[in-house]
Amino acid sequence: MSGPATARDIAERLNLTKHPRSWRGRCPACDYPGNTFSLREKRGRTSTYCANGCGHDQIDDALSRVIADFAPRPQTDDAASDAERRAKKQAAALRLWNGSAETGHEAYLCARGLGDLIGSTALRFRPDCTHPEGGRYPAMVALVQDVNGAHVAAHRTYLRPDRAGKAAIEPPKASLGPVWGGAIRLHPPAAELVVGEGIETSASAGVLIGLPAWAALSAGNLALGLKLPPEVRSVTIAADADSAGFQAAQSAASRWRAEGRRVRIATPDAGGRDFNDIIMEKACG
Repeated sequence: MSGPATARDIAERLNLTKHPRSWRGRCPACDYPGNTFSLREKRGRTSTYCANGCGHDQIDDALSRVIADFAPRPQTDDAASDAERRAKKQAAALRLWNGSAETGHEAYLCARGLGDLIGSTALRFRPDCTHPEGGRYPAMVALVQDVNGAHVAAHRTYLRPDRAGKAAIEPPKASLGPVWGGAIRLHPPAAELVVGEGIETSASAGVLIGLPAWAALSAGNLALGLKLPPEVRSVTIAADADSAGFQAAQSAASRWRAEGRRVRIATPDAGGRDFNDIIMEKACG
């Protein structure tokens, strides 16, 4: 191919799906499932967006690894503008978190067999949460904290009107603010933790194993980003039941073992079920 890759070229390489105004699919940086990543081309300029909160530097780096002729945007003005955008998104995330109620999401947790999470200080509810593609929906709002416990981002799980399941929209989940390196601390820090990707997977594995749980939100953040505080000495990684999930778990295990922590990887049993499927079956049984 001659010349830098176009948005269409990138979409084809990443197997993105064409939508009226964009291409969508899994983010090349964090590998978050669903149509969380969008790619647009306007006036000859390619723009990218990750609903899981990946920054432009992370996305450009990921695209450069998989697309040899991808040309990252010039760095002259982008460093300052990216920092400004991150700061604005972080401020918006904290406004969202501070403006959310402590109750309202219980029906969703119970429907997922996770009634034990009712009362978690990391979860709140907003009846009219803005969606990245437009519109407002009820949402469970989760707080993302960095390694020092600072509030850095928020994560939204959009809910049906009855709040007993996810809304039928794409993407059904989205982050706001810089989530890279952070986690949703479903329970307070402890010497032993379960860490997984999604809220439901992590919490379910924690219930089954009998340990407090944190959620990294994506395979990419679990593998390369999430930083654990020094008081966490032993980690059980709840791997997602797919090859990408297991590879992310192995990468995280290598990082944390190199830091002197005890690490093991837990996987769901055979049959394609994830940890929440097991919890749901136990609840129904």
